[in-house]
Amino acid sequence: MPTVTKSSLNLSVKNATEFEKSINQEERVLSFFLGGADESTDSTNAQINLNNTYEKASFFKRIDKSDVSIVAEKINWSKSIFNIWNPYSSDLNNYYVVNNKKVYLVVGDNEQNDKNLSGKYETSSPPTHTEGSVKYGDGYEYFYLYDLPAQSKIIDTGNLWISVPNNTFSQYAGRLLHKQIDTSLLSDITINIANPEIEILSDTGAGAKIILKTEVLSSPTRTLSEREYKIVGIDVSNIGTSTYQDFNLTDSLTDVLTKSTTSTIETLVSSIQLGFTPANGLQLRETLQANYALLSLVVNSTEISSVTDQKDFFVFGVVEGVTTKTDSSIFVKGGSTSIVTNNLKLTAGATAIAEPILTPTVSTLAPTKSIKLSNKTTRENAKIASSVESGSDLLLEVQLNNKDSFEVGDTINVVDGGATDYEIKSVTKPDIKNFSGNTLHTGKTSFNSETTSTKTFLAQVVQKF
Repeated sequence: MPTVTKSSLNLSVKNATEFEKSINQEERVLSFFLGGADESTDSTNAQINLNNTYEKASFFKRIDKSDVSIVAEKINWSKSIFNIWNPYSSDLNNYYVVNNKKVYLVVGDNEQNDKNLSGKYETSSPPTHTEGSVKYGDGYEYFYLYDLPAQSKIIDTGNLWISVPNNTFSQYAGRLLHKQIDTSLLSDITINIANPEIEILSDTGAGAKIILKTEVLSSPTRTLSEREYKIVGIDVSNIGTSTYQDFNLTDSLTDVLTKSTTSTIETLVSSIQLGFTPANGLQLRETLQANYALLSLVVNSTEISSVTDQKDFFVFGVVEGVTTKTDSSIFVKGGSTSIVTNNLKLTAGATAIAEPILTPTVSTLAPTKSIKLSNKTTRENAKIASSVESGSDLLLEVQLNNKDSFEVGDTINVVDGGATDYEIKSVTKPDIKNFSGNTLHTGKTSFNSETTSTKTFLAQVVQKF
């Protein structure tokens, strides 16, 4: 399996952002559908479901651009072990947390920032601060990123995703956020300064400082110049005051540890890992690997009743490029059309030639039943999606692919339901071209829109880039 590198993740993040941009600028207009006349309409074959969109869709509704969000996986803070953010790693996971609707980057997981202690201790203190980096009593250190929106469909309806704004923190451009030391390499290394503060030298940035945390090895009765110290950890005392694009750790250590040998300096350099944020700033989506687009499919019962009498729905899906029969796009940039029907609407009544004359009823032509033409031969039956009494007639909505097969004057009867024929008195065909558009996703649902108050259907589809 090919290795997923940080560069390829950033490309995925960019592709997700470009997708969002194309929706916001209406270069792409997506819609979704609800449909299906009964649960049996769902196939286990994904490709069949995609092909059946035109038959099963009861209506199409435009997806509002405000209902498209770029998201990252939600990782709630808990008393557990988290990884630390590392700009050098190509396999980052579980390195940020959400607590009280605040998002934090994990930048430390033990008091000494010792590589050998990393990943061994659970958290016990949740982060609460709202600025910069803070180390808590359990040794975990968190860098505050941003607050989640107070109201969000993503937050209110699930616990899997967080919205990630397309923001770059320029004030943190080229700043020192990652620090770690491998003390297993320093068993034979001593220095003669306690807790030395080292300024990180650079041709570009300035002000970043680290502290080598030490413990005294020699007798405290020895003079300061004679004492020896063991290095037990590392910390950052200043993340920098200007943008770092390079740094020289060897020169930085040599400037302060003037009595240390070249060999000691080289060993220290090999044991320390420092990580600066990108020179153009800390980009939230790249930092959190937000390479998912979440589409919220939202429609309420009032909108549904404006285009269909159907009350029960069993499938939904996302579609792009639905057109009219004259090949004009249904949903266009700046257009006012937001929802259109796709059911074939029929008025069925008693046939004048049948003896005895039988008036159709909702029970005989009920939703989920199949009907067929009795006066001519066709290969496809129609499934009843809704049935409403209108005087002595029935207003039917049916689902099938060939919506041109039913005409006024045709007669119909129920498949496997007897020989009683009913006459079609009117036909209203949807203005949607058969099989137009591309179906991007389908799924199962069970939604009933019949209610005395407004009821809302909400499904969320996640696309990974």
